[in-house]
Amino acid sequence: MATLTLMHKGIRLVAQLRVEGTPEATVLPVIREMLTAGLWRHPDLKVSIKRLTLDAADPRAAQLKVRVEGEAEPAFNWALHTTRALAEMLVAGQWRHPAAKLTVQTVEEDRDWEEEAGAE
Repeated sequence: MATLTLMHKGIRLVAQLRVEGTPEATVLPVIREMLTAGLWRHPDLKVSIKRLTLDAADPRAAQLKVRVEGEAEPAFNWALHTTRALAEMLVAGQWRHPAAKLTVQTVEEDRDWEEEAGAE
């Protein structure tokens, strides 16, 4: 019988989001609360918010940078799994703000990650 070998894996993701139906001043807290409320969707993953910023040109658009960690088989498509999982967590957390409409425009691996002091 083969032994299942799991490896600790981590990835940095960036998501482009848009929120409608809530005052502009609450867009960032709404996104943070939606993500937190949706973590139950993938309890095997640890998600750490690294940066959440508004788009200067559009106060309803935001960029979310996170680090996602978990265990998986070495050959498992970690990038595909975690990008889908992040979008699912955000959508699953919308119950916290039913009047707000969250659109997940993109989720992808963050290849331009800027290391920040104490960020990791």
